[in-house]
Amino acid sequence: MISPSAKQDLFLHLGGRLEERVPLAPLTTIKIGGPAALFFAAQSPDDLVETTALARSEGIEYWLMGGGSNLVVSDEGLPGLVIVDTNRKRFEFGDCTVTASSGVALAEVVEACRERGLAGLEFGVGIPGNIGGAVCGNAGAYGCTVGQRLIEAEVWTPEGRLRRVTPDFFQFQYRESVFKRSKGLVLSATFAVEPGDPEQIEQKMEENMQRRLERLPPPQVPSAGSFFKNLPAEEPGGRRRAAGQLLEQSGVIGLRVGNAQVYEKHANIIINLGGATACEVKALARQMKRQVASKFAIALEEEARFLGRVD
Repeated sequence: MISPSAKQDLFLHLGGRLEERVPLAPLTTIKIGGPAALFFAAQSPDDLVETTALARSEGIEYWLMGGGSNLVVSDEGLPGLVIVDTNRKRFEFGDCTVTASSGVALAEVVEACRERGLAGLEFGVGIPGNIGGAVCGNAGAYGCTVGQRLIEAEVWTPEGRLRRVTPDFFQFQYRESVFKRSKGLVLSATFAVEPGDPEQIEQKMEENMQRRLERLPPPQVPSAGSFFKNLPAEEPGGRRRAAGQLLEQSGVIGLRVGNAQVYEKHANIIINLGGATACEVKALARQMKRQVASKFAIALEEEARFLGRVD
């Protein structure tokens, strides 16, 4: 709970831009979640830094949201401050680089590179979410990741320092970085790109998008994306084992709890049939994990995150 004095201080500092009881479901790709007790749309790096610093000083629990993918928000909502990253101050190209603020959509960056005949980020076509979340979660597809293309980033550390850092700082792992486990903020990121053949770039993007469309739900079907992480390769240098394959072989296709259901074309996707709750999603995820553990003696690890209390 937020104390009356802390709440008053937030309103004094943030004024009319601070809102109360804002529904969060529309801001997530799975369309689930109750309201935020307090809500603030951060439109600049200064907004992000100042608001998070203020929340810390007041002892207010806070959550940062970007594009809303890979998230399942509590049905009760979130009792503290939700900061939505709409920071789009920077979006510029240099010599074989592209720099974008944290609130710019990854898909927008990928498309802008295509328009300029710049290669390197084609794997990102169709991946939902913003640059900040993509870096923190080391987003990727088809064997390529954001971390592999990152040159540097401007960050606000959990210790309250503004820094420019190189990829080593993030300690990237599969769908992980040091910021996914802390309260650090990515303010902007610079990626390596290179001149390429426009037709080849477009062809690669079309191929990647077609692969997604064949197996993933269409945009109008709410989901959180891949729910479980793929598993490490069985041999050094090999490809990761797809969690979806293990799930499919465990017979989870079509499993349903309430209005949450395993997608018929991809066993690692949970979709919202309409009115699904976070509790239903969690119950379904538990059942999926149990069936894989029973058949393969393997414990799957969630890629999607639950925010707030979900029983």
